[in-house]
Amino acid sequence: MRSQGLTTGSVLVIEDDESQRLLITQILEAARIGVVSASDGAAGIQKCENQQFDLVITDIQMPRMRGNEVISAIRSSKMNKSTPIVVVSGTLDKDLITQISNQVSKIFVKPISPKEFSESIHSLLAQKAP
Repeated sequence: MRSQGLTTGSVLVIEDDESQRLLITQILEAARIGVVSASDGAAGIQKCENQQFDLVITDIQMPRMRGNEVISAIRSSKMNKSTPIVVVSGTLDKDLITQISNQVSKIFVKPISPKEFSESIHSLLAQKAP
């Protein structure tokens, strides 16, 4: 699903929880950011193989492919290997944070603050802009 008429960037949201995916999408659309969504890690990787994104947002705990596997796959991809990645997750342990911290731009723990989230995403998109 891709949002129409939005002008700031193209963001892939990979989130298995439909209500969280909808919340993140609404926050981004309210900030005039284009959104493509995937309901699990495998679907997100497939989208990354076919489209260049300005930013990827992923959960960690998902079926079919965990978020840390998604991050590794994106970092190995041709189209999105340098794309900033933001993690939004309800569960993060210290070992996992250590494992992914040098591969991601920002980590949010659910529940997210819409204002802080939106500001962070805009800041990351502005850094990527030419």
